Amino acid sequence: MSVVRSTEDALQRLDEAENVIDTSNMMLLDKIRTQKRKNGLRRLAIQEEKDEQFAEAVISIIWVIIVMLALGVSFVVLKY
Repeated sequence: MSVVRSTEDALQRLDEAENVIDTSNMMLLDKIRTQKRKNGLRRLAIQEEKDEQFAEAVISIIWVIIVMLALGVSFVVLKY
């Protein structure tokens, strides 16, 4: 009888340990998912910043071209 009882106790402890492990695994998976989301948002923010900087550079280059063309046209008009 004591062997049966100790076996039942051992099985119950194993079940409890398995439940604790399952709960811990779920918590870890949730933390991993949360961290992946944060990393994805960081990457997205970095990419958006790069895109904004590129757009600003393109606009600056276009303005330089417009100013150079305007100066060239005014030089030609004033010369003739």
